[in-house]
Amino acid sequence: MVVEPLAGQRWSKLYGHISIAGLAAALLAAVSAYSNAGPAFSGMLMADGFAAFFRVLVISVGILVYWRRTVFSTVKGPRRANIMR
Repeated sequence: MVVEPLAGQRWSKLYGHISIAGLAAALLAAVSAYSNAGPAFSGMLMADGFAAFFRVLVISVGILVYWRRTVFSTVKGPRRANIMR
């Protein structure tokens, strides 16, 4: 989202796909962290089922948002309802 205005419209769909791939990798890492529950980083982080659930939930919502953005990004400009006829 930061690079897109600088690069132009030609690469806009590619950035969405890269974001989805990164979020999918994060989702796999979150599932992997669930299978290795316990303290991490010298006890500074605790990985447990409760944290893994919310991590997976937030990443899944992020995937859905970016997927919707890449699929429906062909609409240009705001949509207006024709209510004043």
